[in-house]
Amino acid sequence: MSTLLNSFKYSPFLCYECPQLASLAHQHGEKVLYPKHHIILTPEMPVHSVYYIEQGRVRYVSISPQGDEHIWGILTEDSFFGLIPILLLDPSCGVFVITETPTTIYKIEKDCFLDILNTFPEFNLSIIKGLAHFGNELLNQIESLLFYNNRERLLELLLASIDKENPVDQNWYQLKIQYTQEDIGKIIGATRITVTRLISELCKEEVIRMVNHKIEIKYTDP
Repeated sequence: MSTLLNSFKYSPFLCYECPQLASLAHQHGEKVLYPKHHIILTPEMPVHSVYYIEQGRVRYVSISPQGDEHIWGILTEDSFFGLIPILLLDPSCGVFVITETPTTIYKIEKDCFLDILNTFPEFNLSIIKGLAHFGNELLNQIESLLFYNNRERLLELLLASIDKENPVDQNWYQLKIQYTQEDIGKIIGATRITVTRLISELCKEEVIRMVNHKIEIKYTDP
């Protein structure tokens, strides 16, 4: 397992953080509470704000003309989205942004956000670093879809989801997020039937186990 962790870079959890944004969001943003499974943005919806996630989780989703869904990434607390359309003067988001849990967000209106960039030049570097890191992780995802097989992507998803702070047994860990097999398929680009087969195989190999219908994974720090 440690070899896999060191070999592959894929993770669905996109890091799009900017530490300075938290205080600025509280000062200049509008607090909004969204319920679970709420569609915040659609591909055609104009983007007029930058969104800072104080609590909760959202996913980026694309839907093909045939209705097939793919989850490109997941943003968690202290991340932000909506910045790229604002900076590129492109009014559309290009993807669906949907909450996975009840989510608390601060919306900073476009003009206000641009004023912040002009007022706090040191803030710009943090934004650039956040965008660069975000772009690098998207590149890793594209490489994973092109060059890794379904089993490898599933293992990477499970490894990225480990709750290392709370081991349940010697070298066994629960996952921070328990996704349905359907959602796992949308993340790794596989059918639900394929996901079911892979989970069964990994259970037989004692790489993972099912406890009360939840996945636990065996992991040893490298």
